[in-house]
Amino acid sequence: MMVQEADARPLLSARLVPPAGGLQAGEVLTAVLEILAPYPLALIEVDISLVGVERVDTAYVSRDWRAGVPPLSTDPRRIQRHLLQSGLCAACQTDLANPELRRFVIQSRLPSWLPPTYMGTALRVAYQLSAIIRYRDASSAHESSFAASPLSPPGVSPAQAVLQHAVRAAVVVLPGPGSGGRAVLRALLSPRLAQPAMRCWEVGAGTDLTQALDHLDALARQEPELEAGSDDDGGGGARMSAGEEDAAHPLPSEDKAASGGEVPDPARTFALRLGDRPLARVTLLPRGVEPGPGPGGKFVPGDTLCVLVELEQRGSLRCMQVEAALEAEEALAPGWRAGGRAWPAPLIVAEAREAAPHAASVGLQLALPRGATPSFRTPLCTLGWALRFVFTAVGQSPMRDPGSTPWRGATEKLTWRLPILVVAPGGIPGEEPNEY
Repeated sequence: MMVQEADARPLLSARLVPPAGGLQAGEVLTAVLEILAPYPLALIEVDISLVGVERVDTAYVSRDWRAGVPPLSTDPRRIQRHLLQSGLCAACQTDLANPELRRFVIQSRLPSWLPPTYMGTALRVAYQLSAIIRYRDASSAHESSFAASPLSPPGVSPAQAVLQHAVRAAVVVLPGPGSGGRAVLRALLSPRLAQPAMRCWEVGAGTDLTQALDHLDALARQEPELEAGSDDDGGGGARMSAGEEDAAHPLPSEDKAASGGEVPDPARTFALRLGDRPLARVTLLPRGVEPGPGPGGKFVPGDTLCVLVELEQRGSLRCMQVEAALEAEEALAPGWRAGGRAWPAPLIVAEAREAAPHAASVGLQLALPRGATPSFRTPLCTLGWALRFVFTAVGQSPMRDPGSTPWRGATEKLTWRLPILVVAPGGIPGEEPNEY
């Protein structure tokens, strides 16, 4: 079959709509493909593919990580490998009347061990859904103009030429519940590529799209076999005993440096001291300006973090400035770190600074980006979020000239870190970071 790309003015337009806001690993991916023809076309087939790619920076990650999976690039520093690759070719030998909107629903259950979408320093993970639409021109009015096109292959009439139009969309995968950490590690290290099953249905012109999606989602929940493979077999790769895995490549530890530390309780207040002198009281307000019954210390992308700092300005220590930074911290599992390399530096996503030489309290607001990746933990990487505070204080000078300011003592600084938990929208209050 002779195939050629469409000319500068495509004969049809298409839109691929993935789930808004993303979906968790282990859930059913439901996307809608819309095709609109400006004049009669013969639709031949739709080639659908779902691809997940992981990129690691070998300056931080050991080259042994997923070494059994063939790389996609020749770059020795940043190695890309597939996480999953699945496809479906749906034949549709029908004509598109002018104008007519054709709608297709695509479904595939994602493996529960998939790492979330993430764009970090040592690790990057991305997923993409694409569709290639192949068709023929069925319009006699357009045939004469198309026949003169230099893109037409020699000896092929316009009615025989097959055109194709590609459309792509990024799929956001959120941290999912997963299963046992050892089974997930086996699935990631398996040389056999995950190929989840895909299905495609066409929605009739007189059918309500919302009702069709609800019906297909209900069917997907009743058919767990839509997922290819299981977490128990890890994709069919070689198995190791739990003891061998623990010794060779342990999962990320539960220490505060790697997991982000303990999350504070709702509207919890922290009293800070510089040496034996009281300095400030810090309160992280839970998801709003006023303390409430909501989950304290847990936020969703797009939230504004409100911090109230009450300063102790009556003693021998005066706070001159308060700084706060919202940081994303990327930590690697000890067994998969490149030898002799430090962890990637924290990524600062928001900052606030207030001068406070005469203030009794200071309010700070830091915005969590809407596209921020929720906190997660996988066998390779842990992403934690934290607020880092820097207090600049000056002690009262015991000896000073008459009439001079009393605050001319030595400048002192206190740095303090407050971990927070970022969950996906709709996350369950009290839910800890998902462990893979």
